[in-house]
Parts: sequence; C-alpha cells; structure tokens
Amino acid sequence: MALVMLIAICYCIGDIEAVLSTPTGYPSIQIFYNITGSLAATNAMTAFIIILSASSCITIMAGSSRQLFAFARDDGLPFSKWVARVRPGLDVPVNAIVVSFTFAACISLVNISSTAAFNSITSLGTGTLTISYIICLSCMIWLRIAGKPLLPSRFDLGRSFGLALNLTAVGFLVLVFVIAFFPPVPEPLLTVVSMNWSILIFGVVVLFSMFYYFLWGRKVYVGPVEYVRVVR
Repeated sequence: MALVMLIAICYCIGDIEAVLSTPTGYPSIQIFYNITGSLAATNAMTAFIIILSASSCITIMAGSSRQLFAFARDDGLPFSKWVARVRPGLDVPVNAIVVSFTFAACISLVNISSTAAFNSITSLGTGTLTISYIICLSCMIWLRIAGKPLLPSRFDLGRSFGLALNLTAVGFLVLVFVIAFFPPVPEPLLTVVSMNWSILIFGVVVLFSMFYYFLWGRKVYVGPVEYVRVVR
C-alpha cells in the first residue's frame, strides 16, 4: 500500500521546488491541493491524516510505556524500581506511562524554541530503528554461523538461504543507517541551522548508556527475565 501511495504521489507531485517552498509550510498539504485543486478536499485529506496521527499516538504511547516498564523491571534503567512499579489493582504501569508522556511532551516543546533542534530529534527515528534492526539481525547471523538452535517458528527458510537474507538485510540497513545522518543540503549551503545534528544526539545517548552500564547497570542488569504472576 505504501509503495502504491508513493508512486501516485510521485506522478502528481508537480513542481518540486514549488511544493517545497509552499506558503503552508507543509509540502504534503500543497501536494493534496495540486492533486485535487480544491481547498475543501485538501482540508479533508489533511484532517484525515491528523486524525490518524493522533490516533496512532495512543498505541505508540502504550507500546513505548510497556517497553520502558519491561526494561525497568529488569533493572536496566535509572530509578528502575519506581518506573517499574505497578499499583495493586490497576495492573497498568502508570509510572512508566507518566515518564513516556513527560519525555514526549518535553521533546514536543523543543519545537517552540528551535525548529532545527526538533527536526534533529525527530529524524533520530530512522537511525535508531535501523540500528535496532541491525542488532537483532546480527544476533540471528551469529546464531546461524555458530550453529546454535533458533527459536521454533512456523516458517523456516533454512540455514543457508536464511543466512544470506540476514546478511543482505544487514548490509542494506548499514547503508541506510549511515545515510540517515547525512546533512539535508550540500556543503556550500550547509549552516549551523540546516546541519543534521541527530548524529550528535545519538552519540550522546550511546555514550551515556555505556557509561551507565559500566558504572551501575552491569551490577544489577541480568537481561530479560520471565515475568510470572501467580493467579489464585
């Protein structure tokens, strides 16, 4: 579906320079207007995207807070005991939800003072997702090369074909990971504001994580554990 939408947009985008310099500030809105030629249709399509984006925030917040809770439950974060606390009777990680919401709100407020800083933070999504895929696939490659058993699955592509696909995927993702931190404009036009500072943010987070792990995390973190609740 995404590929079909991309092909349709490429055919209907029109003048790229005009779209990028649109007075609305959002090229997607200008593309909608170029396609439909109607302000009403443009507003309706834009509203549809806004509603979908707002609705997806609920599932994203639910997923991120549960991941935060699981990591804190295994003592992998600062203040893990408080973050992983679940109040009896609620069965919901309220503290993890509060932390996730607070961080998301603070990041959103950055846009008020600096659009460049906000864009650098949001552009981290591509790089961080890519490195997470690389780590997972690298573990699969290591298990296949070492001849260790994999978890049982319904579909099995075999050791050789599966390994080839894993290696191809990692090679492609490494390329995407590097490109994700490229500046958006070439050097003659590159300024402090237009620079892609996401690599700096990524590096700081990685260094902080390594520092915390060697200073404290390795003493208490033992990896994912099975969470079992006894029901009587």
